[in-house]
Amino acid sequence: MRGRFSASFVGALLTIFGANPAVAQSIDDQRRALAVAQAQAARAARTANLLEIRAKAEADAAKAADAKAAALAARIQQIEADLGAGEARLLLIEKLRERVRARLAERQRPAIRLIAAVKAMPAVQLPSLCCNQGHCGILCIFSLS
Repeated sequence: MRGRFSASFVGALLTIFGANPAVAQSIDDQRRALAVAQAQAARAARTANLLEIRAKAEADAAKAADAKAAALAARIQQIEADLGAGEARLLLIEKLRERVRARLAERQRPAIRLIAAVKAMPAVQLPSLCCNQGHCGILCIFSLS
């Protein structure tokens, strides 16, 4: 059992790190990587539970110790798979945030262009009082002094 478990443990590690979510490019790839990591975590949890049940049922002390070690190794494998799923989840969230940021930037583009155009305009002189003296009280739009 120990040799078989070691091979499956190594195989699971290769699968986990071979299906590394960090190399996925699109959101669909991220979602698939997350589903794979979650499935691996669930499979590792089932294996750990089964091995723990077998360890408790074992009457021989040596075999029980081996079964407990195998169950502990399966729990470690489950934790590693959960970490992989968490990493995949974080990468998926980051991809979704990138998409939202890009969409927001696209929607803000007209407003940014308008602000840039307004800032690039020369200063407009406001109409002043006639003769700039203020004694007649008439606005003169022709007086741009």
